[in-house]
Amino acid sequence: MSANVARVWLGYRAPAGWRLGVTRLQAIVSILIALGCLGLSGCGYRDAQLAFRDAYASGDLAAAADLAARQQRWGPREHRLLWTLERGKTLLEDGQIAEARVALREAEAMMDDFDQEPETRLSAGITANIWNQLATTYRGRLSDRVLMHTYSALAALADSDFTEAQVQRRKASVAQTRAVQARHEALARTRSHERAGDVAPLLDDPSIKADIERARLAVDPAQVGTLNPWTSYLSALLMAAEGDASNARAEFARVAAMVPGNTFVQRDLADSAWLRSGSAGVVYVMMETGLGAVLDRRTVPYFTPWGGAGAVSLPVLRFERERVDEFQAGFLGRSGGADAVRSQGLMSLDSVVAADYDAEIEAVTLRAIMSLAVKESATITSRELAGDDNEWWILLLGSLWKLASAEADTRGWSSLGKRVHLVRMERTAGDSAMALRVAGLEAELALPPVRAVLVHARAVGGELAALTMPLTYEPLRDGP
Repeated sequence: MSANVARVWLGYRAPAGWRLGVTRLQAIVSILIALGCLGLSGCGYRDAQLAFRDAYASGDLAAAADLAARQQRWGPREHRLLWTLERGKTLLEDGQIAEARVALREAEAMMDDFDQEPETRLSAGITANIWNQLATTYRGRLSDRVLMHTYSALAALADSDFTEAQVQRRKASVAQTRAVQARHEALARTRSHERAGDVAPLLDDPSIKADIERARLAVDPAQVGTLNPWTSYLSALLMAAEGDASNARAEFARVAAMVPGNTFVQRDLADSAWLRSGSAGVVYVMMETGLGAVLDRRTVPYFTPWGGAGAVSLPVLRFERERVDEFQAGFLGRSGGADAVRSQGLMSLDSVVAADYDAEIEAVTLRAIMSLAVKESATITSRELAGDDNEWWILLLGSLWKLASAEADTRGWSSLGKRVHLVRMERTAGDSAMALRVAGLEAELALPPVRAVLVHARAVGGELAALTMPLTYEPLRDGP
């Protein structure tokens, strides 16, 4: 038995009022029902998530989108938001812009509905977690809403809907600001809970402590709170597209502070994007590469004489190996591509996911403790009510229940990449096409004859997908 888990449970007391309202039949039946329901939501989600990630990682975007659509429509309602996000992002990368926008709007509507509901208090959420934490409704992590609005803005731009792109970039900025406050409030609620003192011993357990520290080390200290440079940079470009040079420059300054070594951002800060530039035009390429971190589970077992065996299962982050350090972009027809420009890092999506994980792990641990408290109380009460002749098999059933239902919430947006890279290229009037090259892959893109162009690209599984979109209707100049 883990010493740290023992420290939590040797001081265990059943929740007041539980024993008074439980008959022998109710207690035993509750355990039997739980055993019959175990894993239906958890195993089903994990199998579908693995199948989706395998299809996505192989570059088969159509298969991944189809799987997400089936889960969105026919799968458990508890996971619907997550599958809607997966589908929207995958459709966008597959070039199915109209369908992607519909899916992303559906995800936004679900999040808006969740925001209107009173937040479930930790102490009142015990029964929701009695089977396993994957049986609760996924409402989205703090970064999910920010990134959803970011992808929605890109989808609107790809559909030439400049008005909606501006709406989405404003929503992304608001979501980033609100998320900072939400994190502080959630942490304060967790630490004021009556059983908050049980959290630290579990998080200090050697079987999970190293995983938590690894996740914390992945958080980029330059990314303040829930702000991320990709969302802020896109917001600055869209401000410039509106002609709002002053606010665009302020946003560029914020990004420059987060990625001080990125010379492309520094150039935009100096020139207010393309607004004060003397060049004929400019092309921005934002490429998402690799596969982002995913949540796995780490189970800490324990045993007590009065309640039998049990376990606490907590989520841990698993990071994929870095496979792409950069990409190159060059205009076609220029000295055989000898002018190719190397990308610079703009953002670590792993850092965003890790920051969410770090902000949530205390609350997640407390929910696991409260969930297990119900199971412990049900097992102990059932054993006592069953009498001496039957208590051994009640203890056995209770132990099986607690062990099998030690489920961590491992849900997360699994199609996110590992990093976002940036290229900014000055364009002349004769530059009508460009090529992208990354990890042996190449794509040629026609460029619209406007002064500012944005390319959103995704490299994964031996496939390179790219969308080209105008940032302005201003025509390309006849200058240099």
